[in-house]
Amino acid sequence: MRGETANFKVTLSNASESTVQVELGLNLGDTEAGDLGTLEYNTGSGWVAVPNDGVVTVPAGQTEFDVRIASIDDAVYEGPEDFSVTVTGIGAVQGSDTGTATIVDDGAGPGPDPDDDRPSVTISDAGTINEGDTANFKVTLSNASESTAQVELGLNLGDTEAGDLGTLEYNTGSGWVAVPNDGVVTVPAGQTEFDVRIASIDDAVYEGPEDFSVTVTGIGAVQGSDTGTATIVDDGTGPGPDPDDDRPSVTISDAGTINEGETANFKVTLSNASESTVQVELGLNLGDTETGDLGTLEYNTGCGWVAVPNDGVVTVPAGQTEFDVRIASIDDAVYEGPEDFSVTVTGIGAVQGSDTGTATIVDDGTGPGPDPDDDRPSVTISDAGTINEGETANFKVTLSNASESTVQVELGLNLGDTEAGDLGTLEYNTGCGWVAVPNDGVVTVPAGQTEFDVRIASIDDAVYEGPEDFSVTVTGIGAVQGSDTGTATIVGRWHWSGP
Repeated sequence: MRGETANFKVTLSNASESTVQVELGLNLGDTEAGDLGTLEYNTGSGWVAVPNDGVVTVPAGQTEFDVRIASIDDAVYEGPEDFSVTVTGIGAVQGSDTGTATIVDDGAGPGPDPDDDRPSVTISDAGTINEGDTANFKVTLSNASESTAQVELGLNLGDTEAGDLGTLEYNTGSGWVAVPNDGVVTVPAGQTEFDVRIASIDDAVYEGPEDFSVTVTGIGAVQGSDTGTATIVDDGTGPGPDPDDDRPSVTISDAGTINEGETANFKVTLSNASESTVQVELGLNLGDTETGDLGTLEYNTGCGWVAVPNDGVVTVPAGQTEFDVRIASIDDAVYEGPEDFSVTVTGIGAVQGSDTGTATIVDDGTGPGPDPDDDRPSVTISDAGTINEGETANFKVTLSNASESTVQVELGLNLGDTEAGDLGTLEYNTGCGWVAVPNDGVVTVPAGQTEFDVRIASIDDAVYEGPEDFSVTVTGIGAVQGSDTGTATIVGRWHWSGP
C-alpha cells in the first residue's frame, strides 16, 4: 500500500563458518524512482542503506537477514506499481533470486485503512443563464492521475427542448471538441479539471425557466458521479445588463367608428408566442354608452365565439399570438349621438402590459358604409287651420325620433298678411306649462320627448279685416334635422260658420 514499507527476507540455505557476501539490486519495474525510498538491509546490527555496488556482507553462521524499502505516499493516482529486489550470490554463495512487490493506491491494499488515491469526479453548476448565452460547467478530479483517465458526460434535457440547446462540448486543454456519442472524454495525465459548455439557442418564443443538467460519471479508476445543473431564463430576470426577455406584451386594436346595430371588432395581439398557454384579462368600459346599447363581450381564440367570463380571464393557446374580440351594438330608434366605449386587455403572469382599444357608435348618418344608421330626429309642425278672430291657433311640433338627451328647435312667427296687433304672444308647452317663446326662438325639448304644443292667440276687435293668414316655422338645431311650417287663418265670425 502506498506510503508503507515493502519488507523482504533474504535466506541462505546453509550457514557458513565465515562471512559471505551477496549482491542486492533494485528493479523499478513500472514504478517511478520518486515513488520509492532507499533500499536498506539489516543483518542484525540495525538498518543500513544498501551500498552503491549492492554488496552486503552476511555474518558467519547467519542464514537470513531483512531487506526493506519504503514507498512514498502522494495524492497522485498511479494504479498498481510492480517492482522487485534481486539477490545474487557472490563467491561461495550460489544462485540468484528475485523478490517482488506491488504498491497499490486504489483502496485494495491490506489493513483497515488502505490508501486510495483514485480520483473522484465532480461537476460544477452553470447556474442561471440568459437564453442565447452559454452554460459553462467545470469537471474536477479530486486527485491527479499518473496516466490518462476517462469520464463519461451525459446531457439531461429536463424540461428543455432539444432545439433550445446546441452541442455539448469539452476542452481538456487542446481546444473545444464535441462530446462523442458515447460521452467518453479522456483526461490527460496529471490534469485535475477541464471545461464543459453548451450554448442555448435564442428565439422569440417565451418558454419560461428551462432546467437541464450535465452528468459526469467516472470510468475505471475514476470514482463517483455528479450532476451540474443549469437554468435558461427568457423573462428578463437573467444575469447581466441586458437580460433576454421573451415575455409577450399585449396590445389591442381600436374598433373605430361603427353604425349603431353593427359589431365592434377588436384584435388582441401578443408580441411573442409562448411555449405554453398564457392568460390575459379583458374588461369592458362603457364610457358614455349605456349598458342596454351593447350586447355581450365575446372572444375567439380559434375554437369559436365564447362569452368573456365574469372575471374577464381568457386563456390563449400555446404558440398563438392574436385573437379576436367583439361586441354588438343594439340598434334602436332613439337618437343618442356618438357613444364612446372601450375594451381593456391586461396581461396576467408572464404576459406584460395593458392596452385599451376604443370604439365609437354613431347614429347620425356619418357612420361607415353605404347605408349608415341615422336616428337623428326630423322636425315637423302641424297646421292650426282656420280660427275665429279672438280664438287661439294651436300647433303641434313633432320629432320623428326620441333623443337620449335634450335637443333644440327654433320657432319663428311669420305674420303673412296678419297685422302684429292681431296676434298675442307665441307660446310653447313641453310638459311644464305654457312659456313664451324667447326672442331667439330657441326651444329645448326634454330627452325622450317627441312632441310639444305651440299656440298663439288672435286678438278680437270690431274691425273687419277679412281672412288673415300667418304661420309658425320650426327649424331643427344641431342633431335635429329639417324645417317645417304650420299655417293658420284668422276669420271674422261672420265670415265662417265655424264654432
